[in-house]
Amino acid sequence: MARLGIVTALACSLLCTVASAQDKPDSPAPKNELHPDVARLIDTWLDAEQAYKKLPSMVVAVVKGDAIVLSKGYGSVDGKGGRLATADTIYSICSISKLFTSIALMQLVEQAKVGLDDELVKYIPEFSLKQTDETSGPVTLRSILMHAAGLPRETINDTWTGPDYPFPTRSEMLTGLARQQMYDRTLNRNQYSNLGIALLGEVVARVSGQPYERYVTDRVIKPLGLDRTSPSINDALRGTEMAVGFSIRKRDGSRDEMPRFDVRGAQAAAGFSSTVNDLSKLVLWQLRLLRTGKTDVLRVATLREMTRIQWTDPDGKTTWGLGYSVSRSGNDLVVGHGGRCPGYRTLLTTLPQKDLGAVVALGSGDDPDLPGRRTLELAQKTPTPVGDKAPALGDYTGRYEPKVGGGEISIQPWGRDLVTLPLPTENPGEAMQVWRHVGGDRFRLVRQDKTLGVEATFLRDASGKVTGMRIWGSVTYKQ
Repeated sequence: MARLGIVTALACSLLCTVASAQDKPDSPAPKNELHPDVARLIDTWLDAEQAYKKLPSMVVAVVKGDAIVLSKGYGSVDGKGGRLATADTIYSICSISKLFTSIALMQLVEQAKVGLDDELVKYIPEFSLKQTDETSGPVTLRSILMHAAGLPRETINDTWTGPDYPFPTRSEMLTGLARQQMYDRTLNRNQYSNLGIALLGEVVARVSGQPYERYVTDRVIKPLGLDRTSPSINDALRGTEMAVGFSIRKRDGSRDEMPRFDVRGAQAAAGFSSTVNDLSKLVLWQLRLLRTGKTDVLRVATLREMTRIQWTDPDGKTTWGLGYSVSRSGNDLVVGHGGRCPGYRTLLTTLPQKDLGAVVALGSGDDPDLPGRRTLELAQKTPTPVGDKAPALGDYTGRYEPKVGGGEISIQPWGRDLVTLPLPTENPGEAMQVWRHVGGDRFRLVRQDKTLGVEATFLRDASGKVTGMRIWGSVTYKQ
């Protein structure tokens, strides 16, 4: 397929290669593999997302069972067509940092050095925020992990205001507590709090007797084998090994290159950098521990508590685990965390009951939820089994466009059938259509009830080369 934007980069390789699309399509994809036709469809949609939305850089990975089954980068590290983004490109992961802090704290809980229901003031005596309601209960470590402690969202200063981003140092954050007050009663409703998790990082440091960054590196990052993850951001790598961060698109279609930032005292809440490959290893660890029950960095019982719904708002919609964002989507439990910092958006999301997960990193302010969610939806699709008499489909596959007007149609193998995907689309799982060969160059739409519908006829030139596809009176042309 011709590229509409910056050429797509292969990150650590698309593990289910397109070349093997018809190798063994009769049997369903093994637990630790992604069917090559599914991998190709995901790649096609993500490539179009990056191109049509002009995303500076995007990297996406899919984890299935014990394997990273797809890992690919789109766009460039500098957002201007230079070095291609890969799954080893470094991004600010912002609030995904909170998972590392939460894991570190829960290790201390397992060691009986802290208690989840202990009051924060036990470990940070200078914590003295004025309550908004005298009837409020105490701020506990558990309530902070659930983002239901009633704490204000941020530390002192207008921290997220550029171009300077005036984050306080650790010392300034602690002395600044005297100038802050509670947002709400404890355990009244959800209020996401960077301040709260930053203070839990301080608890980790004081209880362990080590600087926060040393403890989390030695006890969490290194044991998980996360070689390119750091509790800091190395700005010297920006534009080479680290993606440059850009704003969302403005009215005129342009984007601003965002200023560099240092969260300083909020390190435990938002100061980490990592890669999609490393975050995929974190997903593999989470799924493996929940599946096998073995102890690794944490006990499985501890991780189970962290990844179940612990808090539900009065509206019944907003839910949290312990450090993890935990919610329901239909019958699925969705577990993970997102990150948002100036110029960067990231997402780590898993479906533990399906042993499936995805990681997304963007070098811009665009929302990673759509590529993460849609990629997981597509990863659960199953192409049609081929059987003994599969038609030859190679002549028909490719990109098709009308001679006038916008949009395109990607046509690809789908087991023994063809699949069409109109691009761009916000919902590829619903937009895709499966077509069954019925003779010659004719295919018919496979309806939801498996009956056959409208017919599509492929057109050939005098040499026999496929040149287009006709459905009713509309023809699109192969590019």
